[in-house]
Amino acid sequence: MEDKNITVISDQANEANNTLAGSSMTKAGRLAMELSHEKKRLKQELEELQTEYDEIKPTTPTGTRDWYVKWIAMLLAVAGIFLIENEVLEALADNQPPLQEKPIFLKPIEHRRNLTTSGVPLNYLVGKKFKVGEAILFGGRLNFPCKYLADLLKKPLVLPLYNRSGLNCSIVKGGTIRKGDQIIQIED
Repeated sequence: MEDKNITVISDQANEANNTLAGSSMTKAGRLAMELSHEKKRLKQELEELQTEYDEIKPTTPTGTRDWYVKWIAMLLAVAGIFLIENEVLEALADNQPPLQEKPIFLKPIEHRRNLTTSGVPLNYLVGKKFKVGEAILFGGRLNFPCKYLADLLKKPLVLPLYNRSGLNCSIVKGGTIRKGDQIIQIED
């Protein structure tokens, strides 16, 4: 008795195997054929995933779409986080030092640093380990002003931020950082 409710679904590799099963192809030949079909299937799957990835349009905090966001996200996974002093932002707003024609106002989302600090001169943390909240960071190097950011925001930032554009840190131990957490230097 035949069950008419069962549907047989087969893929191309199985059809090719069934066709070749009665032939004089060697086992190695059949294996090569299977591998070829699997390679084609994986290549197609990779192309579909790449298309999905390319369709993701990340936006920066300023709302622009650009390659910079993907690059920074990848860099953060390896390099760490970036800090900037609130005192620097206040000095820019007060036109100090008077290197530009007028005050520069930077919102916290515009400076593209992960953390805004207060009361701690970041220049002194270069080459030092320190704790912020539960995280332990290492002050790698001072950040340099970014012409790309100046062009993006249409503000003259390069010279006013020279030697005070922030600190690039690597993450020694991950953890939660909350607003108001203190920065505490760790002695080695």
